[in-house]
Amino acid sequence: MEHRASLTSNEVDKLLRGASHGVFRVESLPEYNVPVDRDNFESFARGVPLPSFTAKEIIDWFDMIKGFHARGVKFQRLRLMPDTINPYLRYEIEWGYTNFQALGEEFRFHPLSATNRTFHKDFYIVDNSIVVHLEYGDGGTWGGFFLEKDPLYAKELIDGALALWNNATSLEEFLASYRSKAL
Repeated sequence: MEHRASLTSNEVDKLLRGASHGVFRVESLPEYNVPVDRDNFESFARGVPLPSFTAKEIIDWFDMIKGFHARGVKFQRLRLMPDTINPYLRYEIEWGYTNFQALGEEFRFHPLSATNRTFHKDFYIVDNSIVVHLEYGDGGTWGGFFLEKDPLYAKELIDGALALWNNATSLEEFLASYRSKAL
């Protein structure tokens, strides 16, 4: 893809940590199959109580979110939800989002089925100007980071994601609805 440039994890980390007013994440996959997350998901699936998160990557992530919050930099995540909540999404919501929100990250939910296919992908928006795609392969396996170089397409993603955010449900509202449904 000519309008994308590959980025290393270190380059993305630098972009995120250098944000001056906001980092926005769009998540759309029903499951992510990444090593740092797998052990915790398997513990959740076995019914283990919430563990203390000890993986260096997760501790670093917690520290970054707390740092954003302390500096007044917003960290927002828009979760595009499929019609059915699978075990991985339950794990992500119950163990991830509720803990990350306590650190200062803000979450909203929007139905995937009511979303333009352009947004059925994962990406970061840094300071409302930079788009970084997060590519995943089959089954949610990690594929890499890519900087969006086409300014018109980047603007379309930014404007559309922010419009979805403004019409999305907060974590509190989502949890109230989710927890009140019959199993």
